[in-house]
Amino acid sequence: MFQDVNGDGIDGDSTKAIFVAVTGNDTYTGTKQKPVKTIEKGIQLAALAGKDVYVSMGTYILTAPLRIVSGVSLYGEFNCTAGWSRSATNTTIISGVQTAVYADSLNLDTHIEGFEIDAASAINAGESSYAVRINSGSAATILRFNTLKPGAGANGTIGNNGTAGASATSGSAGGLGSCDGSTPGAGGVGGTSPCGQNGGAGGVGGSEGANAGANGTSGVGGAAGGVGGAGGNPGSQGGTGVAGSAGANGTNGTVAPSFGTITSAGLYIPSSGGNGIAGTNGNGGGGAGGGGGQGCTLCDNGSGNGGGGGGGGGCAGTVGTGGLSGGCSFGVLVNNAIAVIDRNKIMTGAGGTGAKGGNGGLGGVGGAGAAGGNTCTGEIGAGGYGGAGGNGGAAGSGAGGAGGASVGIYIAGTSTVQADTNYFTLGNGGASGFGGTNAILGNAPAGQTVTSVILHGTTTKIPVITPGICIKDITIPEPWAGPVNAVFTVCLSSPAQQTITVHYTTTNATAIAGSDYTTTTGILTFTTDQIMKQIQVPVLVNHNHSSNIYFTMNLSTPVNATITDGSGTCTILHSPAGINDNPGTPDAYQLMQNTPNPCSSETEISFTLPQAKQVTLQVYSLSGQLMATLVNEKRDAGWQHVKFNTSDLSSGIYLYRLTTDDVVLFKKLSVIK
Repeated sequence: MFQDVNGDGIDGDSTKAIFVAVTGNDTYTGTKQKPVKTIEKGIQLAALAGKDVYVSMGTYILTAPLRIVSGVSLYGEFNCTAGWSRSATNTTIISGVQTAVYADSLNLDTHIEGFEIDAASAINAGESSYAVRINSGSAATILRFNTLKPGAGANGTIGNNGTAGASATSGSAGGLGSCDGSTPGAGGVGGTSPCGQNGGAGGVGGSEGANAGANGTSGVGGAAGGVGGAGGNPGSQGGTGVAGSAGANGTNGTVAPSFGTITSAGLYIPSSGGNGIAGTNGNGGGGAGGGGGQGCTLCDNGSGNGGGGGGGGGCAGTVGTGGLSGGCSFGVLVNNAIAVIDRNKIMTGAGGTGAKGGNGGLGGVGGAGAAGGNTCTGEIGAGGYGGAGGNGGAAGSGAGGAGGASVGIYIAGTSTVQADTNYFTLGNGGASGFGGTNAILGNAPAGQTVTSVILHGTTTKIPVITPGICIKDITIPEPWAGPVNAVFTVCLSSPAQQTITVHYTTTNATAIAGSDYTTTTGILTFTTDQIMKQIQVPVLVNHNHSSNIYFTMNLSTPVNATITDGSGTCTILHSPAGINDNPGTPDAYQLMQNTPNPCSSETEISFTLPQAKQVTLQVYSLSGQLMATLVNEKRDAGWQHVKFNTSDLSSGIYLYRLTTDDVVLFKKLSVIK
């Protein structure tokens, strides 16, 4: 996964990490010898120090989502009891809540590698479980070599049932007229409706004499009243009121979408089945017309009977609401973010069950129309019958919720996700909920059954940055007693995102292969995340030169990279005193360039003294901080060689200084981790 590049005996760089072990203590400093106990504390310390977090095998139980900090990478699979060695058999478990790991608004690439990440099953209705949730940010969250185990999604909630519409009252009967008197029958009162669709009133009977009865009034909603009967001998019956029309029935809810929506925080909100659509209220019936009065020459005149009242209209039922869809089980959910998801095992739980939709309410019954007055109909007109009120419309039932999905990788919003070579074992999608029902409109649609989904959304091949390759010039003293390796350093301008190869070969200049050095050819291979390689060329003993000589190392045929500096020169410094002997004395002070340079774990610094001297050789940061004292003693005249272990230095440029009582010499060295 990454390399032990600095020789500290562990996979990674111990100088750039905070260490975590289940046997640690959060009051410790997070070194290999004194690791902290929790990953949360490790992240906190690493963020302050600009380091990563190395986690030893064991189970780390969380009480809240583990929040990732930008630029603080997490690496598991270490073993603190075996010198912090690293192996895929060192199972490192993050046992989390519904969202086990949460990365939000990262602006530096951040790795999470070598963990089993377990999320708890969702509890509240419609909620989901996420092993890793990645939201927003301008840099990549990089998931590699993990086992992701989200829990199950929660079931949805049942939709609410509607209620039946209220029924209306019937109209009242018309009053009785007077056979030989002057008091006409009163019109009946219209029935009342809780939703305001009252029936019309009956008309008053015609007054004494040949007078027509009054017309009934219209019911609310437009049903006309009956016409009053004509006066005469006998008077005529009043007209019947028009029945109120029934309310229209509603419609059942529509099918819930398979997937819901994502909030700005990257949380999944499940869909719901569509609510039923309401019907309309029934209309009130029209009141009946009053009967006509009697009028004649040889009789006693009479007053007509009153018309009956119309019935009130029934009210519409209320709707059933849709059932909530089940929650999901997400291995990784990425929303408006950048992610690289590579070589993980993703083992999702089951989706939650979609809930049943609510039943729609039936419409209320309309009131009956009442009869008119009915006395002395041989002389005076009878009142008409009031119109019945219309029944209310039935309301639609809610549709069922969809089953929750079991999703390996869910990509939402404007995310850029590269997903390569992952392995999936997916749980079952949740069962769908039934639709609500009533006797008028039947069953509303059931929710959709969602199957397991490896990938929801579209992956994008993240553009690969093509690094430049360069090789550094080097200088070494002429060997005296035996071959010495000249070490060329080949660097990439940025870490490899894919396998990079480049050919190399030595070329003669004033130094000749076979007599001054050994021909060296081959192919360098940079794997993912590597940035530096070295090439060793044996330099041979040859004292037949009177000045410096050199040869070159040349790069060619790069794959997935470009060559920015493809020729490195090795200068072999002539001296009668070689590296392993001192038959002569140098005639000047010289401070040589360290080799290799750049270096990662160790380098060698050489210098010459024309006479025995008290010498100090020290290394400083560019800000002037003393980092190491390599020599502080009297040295004999001749060539001097000092090994320097750079494992405690961070990547960067440093100065090394040679000081005697009559000279101060400086050079720069570069450390790359």
